[in-house]
Amino acid sequence: MRADLPAGLWPLFLRLSVEDEAPATLPPETLHRLLTCAAEEGLLPLLCHDPLVPASVREALIHAPAIRSLYLRRLDLHRQAARALIDAIGADTCVFVKGFEYRYRLYSRPELRPSADIDVYVPPGRIDDVIARLRSAGYRLAASEGEALWGTGYYEVGVDIGEVRVEIHRTFGHAVRTAVDYEEIWAKRELFLAGDFEARRLAPLHAMGLHVLNLAKDELSSPLIRFVDLFLMLRLWPEQIVPLTALARRWRIERGLFGSLRVVTSLFPEAGTEVVAEAMESLLTAGARRFLDRHVLPDRLRTVSGQVDGRAKQLWRKLWLTDGAGRRASFFGLWAWRFALLSVRGPAAAWGAKAR
Repeated sequence: MRADLPAGLWPLFLRLSVEDEAPATLPPETLHRLLTCAAEEGLLPLLCHDPLVPASVREALIHAPAIRSLYLRRLDLHRQAARALIDAIGADTCVFVKGFEYRYRLYSRPELRPSADIDVYVPPGRIDDVIARLRSAGYRLAASEGEALWGTGYYEVGVDIGEVRVEIHRTFGHAVRTAVDYEEIWAKRELFLAGDFEARRLAPLHAMGLHVLNLAKDELSSPLIRFVDLFLMLRLWPEQIVPLTALARRWRIERGLFGSLRVVTSLFPEAGTEVVAEAMESLLTAGARRFLDRHVLPDRLRTVSGQVDGRAKQLWRKLWLTDGAGRRASFFGLWAWRFALLSVRGPAAAWGAKAR
């Protein structure tokens, strides 16, 4: 277990999940609520291994050995799927991003960072070849809600390898929202060892940029583990914080970076180092920062992850976490078209489909 987890992680999580920062006892129904919330927030392996969790929690988890077996099994399935992917398409045809590669870069043991699926980036010019190789290896593309909503040009394609979904990204979201330099991130990809095989991942600066982009895409309502990821990135790569502000301006994710830093420093105050504070002050105008603070950013000290404020609030945050009036107008037009399309199926379909 690494010693650089946020000091306030467990008091915060316990207060949000069971309304008690240091429970003296954990009756069965409370333990069930705790474990369910830990799984939803991506914190269950850390909860089981961190010696700094309250004694009552450690004692309760002693009597739940099956939990460790479950996430070790999940890690094994992910390793097998990632290895099968590389065997099918080649190690230098894709870049692993997000949870799978965080297992090996940010945490002392890969089982401590769970992930629901595996995400890789493939340049658009190579994606047809990659899909053909996967089909030749016997894998079929999975049905995609996003493709059903947005058409065959949707930014990700899913394939099931064994029991694991692999999401193949041709971009990291709708082009109207950001200006990611995909040629640069591909040119600066780096090698890493994923268990017993070699793979490729983003350079640290680009990994931070993508992480912030995804937090903003989720309106900063992501599971707590993703803010732990950001905390660890800030600790691991402090020299990248100033370059990250410049990258945020180039990628048009300045609002997303400001919001991500504001939320992570509110959750984990020790993340608010002098260089982070200066970085936040350098982003946007003072008026834009005040607007985001007062009217857009969620209060994650009071809520767990998920869309707890309703769809209208979700879309409001998506809009104002997008940089530039032109991009916001394009975003609004994109969603107006999408809602018009879905309204043919009825109001429940228009408001019930997952926002992306």
